[in-house]
Amino acid sequence: MVEGGSIIGERAMRNLMRQREREPRTGNEGGSRSLVYALAALLACFLVCSVFLMYLEQVRQAREREKARYIVESYATKIQYVITDAYSSVYLVEALLRQSEGRIRDFESYAAELVKMHPSTININLAPGGVVSRVFPYERNKKAIGHDLLTVENRSREARLARDTGKATVAGPFVLVQGGYAVAVRLPVFLDGTFWGLVCTTFAFPQVLEPVRLEALGKQGYDFQLSRVHPDTGERVVLFGSAKPPDAPVEAAVELPNVRWTLSVTPQGGWKNWGFLCLSFGIAAFISLLLACVIGLITDLIGKKRRLERVSELDPLTGLPNRRALSREMERAMAAGRPFALCYMDINGFKEVNDTHGHDCGDRFLTQFAERFQATLPPEGMLSRLGGDEFIAIVYGIENKREAETLFRKLLDAIGDVPYRIDSLELRASVSMGVSLYPSEAGSSEELLRKADADMYGHKKKRAPEAADCS
Repeated sequence: MVEGGSIIGERAMRNLMRQREREPRTGNEGGSRSLVYALAALLACFLVCSVFLMYLEQVRQAREREKARYIVESYATKIQYVITDAYSSVYLVEALLRQSEGRIRDFESYAAELVKMHPSTININLAPGGVVSRVFPYERNKKAIGHDLLTVENRSREARLARDTGKATVAGPFVLVQGGYAVAVRLPVFLDGTFWGLVCTTFAFPQVLEPVRLEALGKQGYDFQLSRVHPDTGERVVLFGSAKPPDAPVEAAVELPNVRWTLSVTPQGGWKNWGFLCLSFGIAAFISLLLACVIGLITDLIGKKRRLERVSELDPLTGLPNRRALSREMERAMAAGRPFALCYMDINGFKEVNDTHGHDCGDRFLTQFAERFQATLPPEGMLSRLGGDEFIAIVYGIENKREAETLFRKLLDAIGDVPYRIDSLELRASVSMGVSLYPSEAGSSEELLRKADADMYGHKKKRAPEAADCS
């Protein structure tokens, strides 16, 4: 572009920037955009898959908890039944005492039969006034004779509670003197409304729970614990369970006469299925990556298509919009009802430039002409090349033909003052032009071009042919 032209200044730069905005994106820019879209798709898909998988995991955990709740309640019911059945013998003895007015002649025979019914039973004893007087089996438990259950240290709470409430009470599990653990049941006996004493039974723990088969919980994949709250300290005491304590367990209560036991279970591997989660997130990552690749490929193809479309609307020599782009621009303006003036331009004597100095010189000449005229156009104007030395310029907002001709002639005069320098050559050329107006002169793009072309050749006939000068 020729330097020194006063008109090629700030306006030139603005127009050139507008022209560059119309140019297609480079391959690197298109590739970067595709990569950004692919990464965005990867992240979005992975987040969606992750949220969905977390939801599925929550649903699975909820179902697992419901299953565990059913199991723990079932086992808690079994424990309650087994314990209740184990001390049911005291009610039989209590009934005999009331029938015999506190005297059972053949106590040992009755007790022996009751013990056979419940093999975990350690002893059955009678305690008139709270003091043990008779016990079965005798030899193993004869040291208990004479013990006052209402006053004996660490054992009197449940005995007094049974006397005061008139209901059976459960004590323990506690450590036996002879070794092991046991659970004791105290049942008060009242004759004619007067406290007679206690009927007591003691059974081994946890042997009494053998019919429940709590160890089967481990085979089902659960850690479990049977516990109670200590009446003195308020702390939870583990009665029986697996080596590993349950974490965030599902619990069920075992209701006994004066105490509540709690059965807790947790899946041995925890509530979270880490294998499933790892596999699921791996699948999610694979799907996300695959989708990202597809989206990236589609984005790249769309970008290439758009770039090709843009390239197809540009003149390869000057970078100006071509006939196709010009037609689309005019159709858009007509659809919006926007008036404009169209100038059809032809460089006089251009053929001689090609013939004399070669086509390379002619191409550079056309490029300089395009740059100069593009730089002088108003911001709302547009310059396009039809081919050869033919150019079309449109300017919006002009409805008077004389005004349009004056404007375009001023523009051509302004760029014609400075010679075109190509290496050591200095060329000057004149331009013929014809003008047509929308909508006053024509209602279609083809008709506008025909009228402007005819107007241009009308002006050519009125003046002698001119050739591009070179020196």
